[in-house]
Amino acid sequence: MKLWLSLNLDQNTWRQTGSYLSCLKNQLKHNDLKSYLTPVKKDQLTTTFLNEVTLAKLPALTLKLKKIADQTTVFDLKFSSSAWLKQNQPEILLKTTTNSAYRLLQKTIALELKEIELTTSSYQPGLIIAKLNKTKGVLPKINCPPFTVQPNGLNLITSQLTPQGLIHKKLNTWLFKTEKFRRNVVICLLNANDEILLTQHQDRPLSWQLPQGGVESTENLTQAALREIKEEVGVSQTRCLLVKPDLHRYRWPKYLLLHGQDPEKKQYVGQLQSLVVLRIAKQTVNLTLDKREAALALWIKPADLIKQLPRSRKPIGRLIIKELKINKLISPIT
Repeated sequence: MKLWLSLNLDQNTWRQTGSYLSCLKNQLKHNDLKSYLTPVKKDQLTTTFLNEVTLAKLPALTLKLKKIADQTTVFDLKFSSSAWLKQNQPEILLKTTTNSAYRLLQKTIALELKEIELTTSSYQPGLIIAKLNKTKGVLPKINCPPFTVQPNGLNLITSQLTPQGLIHKKLNTWLFKTEKFRRNVVICLLNANDEILLTQHQDRPLSWQLPQGGVESTENLTQAALREIKEEVGVSQTRCLLVKPDLHRYRWPKYLLLHGQDPEKKQYVGQLQSLVVLRIAKQTVNLTLDKREAALALWIKPADLIKQLPRSRKPIGRLIIKELKINKLISPIT
């Protein structure tokens, strides 16, 4: 029996590939290929081929795959911005950039299946997003925004040759562990002197941080940032300079997960932080601190940001300084 393994994809993938296809068609508007494009909806990415598997080994294989899925946490896969015309076939392919989580999964599959005397061949996944009804023309260089998907499980697939052609059949799907990260926005508030605002919680003396808070389901990142900065320090007149989604993800420490978490955060294992950079519209401003969220406030130079932050907050601080430099939102830091 010829079998292979694939990564299961959720519906969010099709929204993103739909956007990519729209971009692709726009770039082909002066090319004959546009009229020959047919979207393809696939719910999987091939990851591993198995050599011949006997029916006798199928139960052991099933147990191994369930064990692998139970030990695997949902991870990200990034698709490149380039589209490729698949060799010898009229199909448009997006390639992924493999990461450590994907490589670990492939290694785990190979080691676990070796224990039941099954050999495997690893495969770099690619997503076919469209077919060409005719092979006329040459696919030009495409430059559409890359996007990221989260495979949520492992599929076992078989194929059968029929008079109608090769038919693929999904035998089973095992879902990965799902860990939820709370959406959080970090606000870099700049004043007229290019200084950054830090605040300090009442129950965390000597622990400075940038203003931040959770993103409500009805808010976008800018709305959440404006609400948080008004609630915490009373600032309402600002200009938004930059929005950087999903800049940093981190896990909460185990002791906090077990003993010290707010009720509304209990379902999460950490935070997925986005950045919003705001500048105060007025030359001078008086802060009105919410003592529950910001017992103290401090304006600092960007060059002093990292040393003011505690160790757990230094990673997001470094990313913020990098974004400020790249987007030339502050004077060069010496």
